Amino acid sequence: MSQTNTGDPVERDFVQCWERTEELFRDWLLDRAPWKGKVLQFMAQLRRAGYDRKLRAGQILDMFVVSRSRRHGLRPDQPRVVFFFHDNVMDVFFRNDAMGQGKPEVCSTGISVSAPVQALLDRLVSREID
Repeated sequence: MSQTNTGDPVERDFVQCWERTEELFRDWLLDRAPWKGKVLQFMAQLRRAGYDRKLRAGQILDMFVVSRSRRHGLRPDQPRVVFFFHDNVMDVFFRNDAMGQGKPEVCSTGISVSAPVQALLDRLVSREID
């Protein structure tokens, strides 16, 4: 079900990206993964929390990526949070360096919107849309 009924063009673009990314994960990327259901539930939790209206969603191979990028494709200097799913856990990388050369912050957690994951996402939301 589309949630793109918004007058803000940036917000509308973000929501549409979430819909396309969710479809990719559902239909193609995670067909082989036994934890596919948990990943889709995780994405739904993030959407219910409103992150689909504040962050652009995308994917790199089988990783889920969110950013404040206005356009598709990320430059090395743009901050992002990357979720790498494996087994029944996810590794979360937060890239926040201005030059794109620093070491990413990482936390490993179960596939859920935990307090540390929410803190990383909120740090990203506080950045300007680029």
